[in-house]
Amino acid sequence: MKKKYKNTLFFFAYAGCNNFALLPMMKKLDINAHIEILSLSKKKGCNIKTVEEMVQYYVSEIVSVNSEQMIFWGHSFGGNIAFEVIKSMDKAYQRKIKSLKCFILTSSYPPNRLHKISHFNSKADEMELIVQLKAMSYIKYGFEMDSIKTIVLDRFRNDLMLLEKYIPKFEKAKEYDFPTHLIYGTEDIGIEVDYVSEWEQFIENLTTSKMKGGHFFINQSENLLNIRNIITKYFS
Repeated sequence: MKKKYKNTLFFFAYAGCNNFALLPMMKKLDINAHIEILSLSKKKGCNIKTVEEMVQYYVSEIVSVNSEQMIFWGHSFGGNIAFEVIKSMDKAYQRKIKSLKCFILTSSYPPNRLHKISHFNSKADEMELIVQLKAMSYIKYGFEMDSIKTIVLDRFRNDLMLLEKYIPKFEKAKEYDFPTHLIYGTEDIGIEVDYVSEWEQFIENLTTSKMKGGHFFINQSENLLNIRNIITKYFS
């Protein structure tokens, strides 16, 4: 029999992310909930070639978890995948999606901007990702920086290459039963002011805010605490 959870947080990993790298951040989050990290690094022998295949894989992972309440949190590329998962589940798993209490988007481009992201994304994001490796506990586990940098950046580029063939379906914005929190970093040079309003073309019931930091502002303790407060608000 499947274990049943009262609350489950599904974190949709950003491009290039490894589940192992997120463990310190998730531990620091300190919430009374089961946490599932969704990334392709978890799938052995992964042969996923399209965003559509990635979405269906994530949907299968989510429906396999028996939980009374869910929150989806997607960061950057992960936020876009989470949004596609919601649209897919709204059609095929309406009963399951009713248990979604909140959707959190951090540092995510609106769907109409995805075609502008190359598989290298931007040099700024790539360099910031390299810096963040130092804050993700790689070094203390005995890995050499150069080898980890190569592995992560290759995964980063490969994940984003999925977007090159992806054409999002532009549908009328829908007001779901759950609220959506859209959060950007104040120093994220890849995010333009228009991006916030453009998300409103795709989803209603949207609350927007900014937190201090760049594209990976979620790694800063103060910001993580603020996100934690959002999560605990909806997990009764």
